[in-house]
Amino acid sequence: MKQNENKASQSKQQKQCRSSRNGGSARSLSFEDRQKIAEREARRSGYESIEYVCDVDGKSVFCSIYDLKEACIIGLPEFIEVNYDGTARSFQGFDYMDLIEDDLDAAELIKQCHYYNGEDTDPFERVDQNKSMIRFYESYWVNQRSRGNRLTDYLNEYLAAGLRDFEAGDQVPVSLKAVLFNRYQKGSYSTDTEYFKAFYRQYYSSSEQPQRSTKDDLIAKCHVFNGEDQCPSGLAEWKQYIWKYERFWVDSTINKDSDLQVFVQDYIDAGLKDFQSDDQTAIELKAIFYNRHCKHNEITDPEGFMQWYVDIYQQTSKQQTR
Repeated sequence: MKQNENKASQSKQQKQCRSSRNGGSARSLSFEDRQKIAEREARRSGYESIEYVCDVDGKSVFCSIYDLKEACIIGLPEFIEVNYDGTARSFQGFDYMDLIEDDLDAAELIKQCHYYNGEDTDPFERVDQNKSMIRFYESYWVNQRSRGNRLTDYLNEYLAAGLRDFEAGDQVPVSLKAVLFNRYQKGSYSTDTEYFKAFYRQYYSSSEQPQRSTKDDLIAKCHVFNGEDQCPSGLAEWKQYIWKYERFWVDSTINKDSDLQVFVQDYIDAGLKDFQSDDQTAIELKAIFYNRHCKHNEITDPEGFMQWYVDIYQQTSKQQTR
C-alpha cells in the first residue's frame, strides 16, 4: 500500500512540473506554492534566484534574471510560466535590446509626455479624473527614468502580456506604456489587454501629442457629419441621428472625454470588439452607435446593432447625404 502511495505522489509531482499549455484547473495554487515551483524550475535551468513578473491569463510568470542590462549582455532572459494548477514550463524570454531607451534628464523626458509638463499643480484635478491619473503616472515615469531606473518590472509585465508591438510607431516610450499598463490593470482590476488598448488609444493615439489631433482627420472618417455647426436641413431623420452621434464622437475625441471609455468597455463586454474591425471606423464611434442603439430600443441588442450597422451605416456616405 505504501509503495503505491509513493508512486502516486511521484506521479503527482511529475505532473506538476511537466510542461503544459493548459491554464485551466479546478485547483488553484497559492502564490507561494507557484513561486516554489518556479524556484525549483529555475534551479534546474541553472539559476539561483527568480523575480516575479505578473499574472497573465491564468498563469504566473517568473523571470530568472534580475537585471535587464545584464540580461541583454549575456543573452535572452529565461522565463518560467506556472499555471494555477501547478504545471510549469520554461521558455526563452523577450529580446529587449531594441527596447533599451537612452538615459535622459527630466526636461527631455517631459517632452515625451502628453499630460505632464513639469508643473507642480495638476491642471486636470477635479476636471478630468483620467487625465489627472495619467498625468500622475507620467510624472512618476519621468521621476524614475531621470534617475536611471529602467523600470524592468513594468517592462517584463508589459511584454509578458503580449504588448511588445502595440502602437509601436506612435513615439511613446515603451517604458511609459508599461507603467500605464501596470497602473491601468491595478486601477480597473482587469487583466484584459483589449480594455487597456482602448483606454490607451483614447488618450494617446493618432498623433505625437493628443492635443494635436486634428478635427479634419476625424471628420474625414465620418459618413454624414461634415463639420457643420448645425445639422443640415433636409436630412432624413435617421441620418440626423448619425450626424449627431458622429459629431459627438469627433468632439469627445478632441476633448478626450472619459465617457468614451465607458462606451468602449460596454461594447467589448457585448462581444463586439472584433466586429467589422477592418472597416476603418473607430471602435469608439461604433461603441457610441451601439450605446445609442440599445438606449433607443430599451434592450441590449448586439445582433440588432450589427444588422443596422451593416445594412444602414456602412451603406451611407457623404456623397449620398449631400
